[in-house]
Amino acid sequence: MSALAAEFGAIALGDRRLDRRAQRLLQQLGEKPTLSIPAACGGWKETRAAYRLFDHREVTAERVLAPQFACTEERLRAHPRVLCIQDTTELDYTTKKASITGLGPLNYESRWGMYLHPTLALTPERVPLGLLDAHTWVREPGSLGEEKDRDRPLEEKESLRWVDGFARVNALAETLTDTRLTYIADREGDIYDTFVEAPCPERGADWLVRVQHSDRTLVDGRKLREAVDAAPVLTEITFERPASNGRRPRTVHQQIKAVRVTLKPPARPDRTLAEVTVTVLLATEVQPPAGEDPLDWLLLTNLPVETPEQATEKLSWYLCRWQIEIGQPCCLHKSVWGWDCAEVCCTTTGASTPSDYWTEMGRAVNPGVGKVGNQKGKNELIDRVRAHRKWSSPLCNRVRLAAHRRCCARRPIARSTPPVGPGGDGCALSDCIVFDPGGPGWVVHPRPLAAQRQRPPQPRLTAGGAGSIGAG
Repeated sequence: MSALAAEFGAIALGDRRLDRRAQRLLQQLGEKPTLSIPAACGGWKETRAAYRLFDHREVTAERVLAPQFACTEERLRAHPRVLCIQDTTELDYTTKKASITGLGPLNYESRWGMYLHPTLALTPERVPLGLLDAHTWVREPGSLGEEKDRDRPLEEKESLRWVDGFARVNALAETLTDTRLTYIADREGDIYDTFVEAPCPERGADWLVRVQHSDRTLVDGRKLREAVDAAPVLTEITFERPASNGRRPRTVHQQIKAVRVTLKPPARPDRTLAEVTVTVLLATEVQPPAGEDPLDWLLLTNLPVETPEQATEKLSWYLCRWQIEIGQPCCLHKSVWGWDCAEVCCTTTGASTPSDYWTEMGRAVNPGVGKVGNQKGKNELIDRVRAHRKWSSPLCNRVRLAAHRRCCARRPIARSTPPVGPGGDGCALSDCIVFDPGGPGWVVHPRPLAAQRQRPPQPRLTAGGAGSIGAG
């Protein structure tokens, strides 16, 4: 029995036949996560059965994911510290708007879908343990652009998801005797009500949040950023920042400061909030290069930070938050296509630098090729490989990844999963390319041609309204 089959062995949909069908389908989709449903099922009969399962009234997200949540909670118990990371992503069904009921607008009225707010559990070493819950909600059509009362209760705001998310993590933490949970969120989670929920109880969850409101007022009248700027330097760190978004790689030197402060509670029309004492942690870059903004992180936590080791530990915990962005097998948030394939594959080809990597791949295609050191040479190599269709070599498969990235770059689109071949993203390639963190790197999974030609009729699906799936 595979690990995935064991994970969903306890699925309970109210009928043993449904349970068996769901387990078989989840196994198929898990083995081929980047393929379409017809391609993963491998035939018309299995595909029709999959869509009938999706359309069954007893098959809900809560029931399907319940075994995964339970297994994740069991895995937590084997670790002394677990990070519980939350983030929000869009599920864009604009092109399926006519066939799916219950959708709502996203950031524009022209884009329709729903929102997903999961909690990903992983260790401080960035080993993913699974999902703990998944909150979903849909905006009301026509609600964008409406003037909203700033003094309305928190329960009427979308930001309530962050407070409720922490409450569920906190409730789980109270049931664990040998495992300490730490809730981590980005700037959207900087909500005072969350800090009030847990002033660091003995058995509750800790929290670590990036600051959005650096102008918060303290009880002594100072501002939050003013107080931490005046604190002495606790330690200094140096690391290499990789190239990204047109920025060159560079060395970053940061000073870390920490100070304990008491926040003045904001006014609420329906309640009175208590003062909260927190630790402010600031990592700020010293003397950034001319023309570049300094790389700063301003964090809040309920945990004490008194030593350099504690400071670097909390900072490393927050940097684990990026795991929910780059996409784990259980929670793909955003595509990982922004990574430079040469950087990723250098280690698997034996090349010492990206330039050597490209040169080595060029010689695998044509032994007489010279050094490939610029973008023009890379593009010529990609075109040559695509023209000759030499896909059998693992080395050429990585060239194919670059070809895929070039093709998709001409037509940029936001997506929550990697591209999967023709018809969906305008790319002419017929295989799926996926990054396997535990394997050789980028690998190619061929798509069955029959699966590409056949496409079963789509059933009319119904998107649920706001709700929470998981612990709590």
